[in-house]
Amino acid sequence: MPPCLVARNLAILHLTIWRAVESAGEGNEESAACAAAYTVCTTYFSGDRVGFEKLLTEFPAAKGDVFLLAKQEAEKILESRADDGANTTVHYKPELAAGIWQRTTNNRPPELPHWQNVKPFVIASADAFRPPPPPALESKAYSKDVALVRDLGGKDSAKRTKDQEETARFWSDFSYTDTPPGRWNEIASQSVAGKGFSISKKAKVFAVLNVAMADAGIAAWDCKFFYRFWRPESAIHESIDDRNTLTVASTDWKSLLPSPSHPEYVSGHSTFSGAASRVLDKYLGKPSELIRVTNPDMPGVIRSFGSFDEIAAECGQSRIYGGIHFPTSNREGLALGRKVADRVVTHYSEP
Repeated sequence: MPPCLVARNLAILHLTIWRAVESAGEGNEESAACAAAYTVCTTYFSGDRVGFEKLLTEFPAAKGDVFLLAKQEAEKILESRADDGANTTVHYKPELAAGIWQRTTNNRPPELPHWQNVKPFVIASADAFRPPPPPALESKAYSKDVALVRDLGGKDSAKRTKDQEETARFWSDFSYTDTPPGRWNEIASQSVAGKGFSISKKAKVFAVLNVAMADAGIAAWDCKFFYRFWRPESAIHESIDDRNTLTVASTDWKSLLPSPSHPEYVSGHSTFSGAASRVLDKYLGKPSELIRVTNPDMPGVIRSFGSFDEIAAECGQSRIYGGIHFPTSNREGLALGRKVADRVVTHYSEP
């Protein structure tokens, strides 16, 4: 699924598990967690029902009255999100003007142009933390952004190192792969495993993590379709129209990674990562050992990090090496994600 939809569904899944566990009472947590997870998963991923049914048999506790009560609680939460706007569609026709996002060479239609209208889980509104606009086309800051991406993010770049190219591909996580929310759940699973947390504490960490990323996605898409800023590919091809004497048009320039089919500003990867890293830092603190991250599409490649912030920083930077985001979009995306996460953490710290 696209990253925003992944984040939304995972938020519902883990929020449901946490609420079920909290209401189950001591000794019944595992049964409640199984019931909640099974109910949500078979609703949103119905094509895998047989697999979920098989998985359920591996948990002996997943039966009895507690299971049925938790399943009913899950159904209530699913019903409460049924009309949250995720399933609506809107028609989006890009404006033909310099600086405005257009379909790029992959020619895919805009992805989820309605997502800023989805009901947030915690933040007051999609635009509650909306960043300032991207640099003006005529500005020196904009020309620096363009020059850096042109040098490091081109398909045939001679300035990008082998490690930078590996970084770009390692964190690509486009729609219909693990996506950033999925990857951060894997990182969280690894990091929580050795903490000795109770089921309830684990459930809360994953609930807050995924709610923060879900709201971060809504906030990022609000920013994207409010400013509608063009991708580096368009900016470099059409520099003749940007009224900036410091940029030079190059119609044969291609980005290392294909441009995603939505506006450039802010970076979704950075926003998801800013939110996730802030939540994990709040609940887990600085890791006692290196976090080793893998990518199923790159067997044998392991990247190691000393903190969650380091992971977020590299994930955001990877989009510059891939030629699909400007540095400003990375910085503002990370900051936006952290602001959303702070609000979510505060919300779930209140009585």
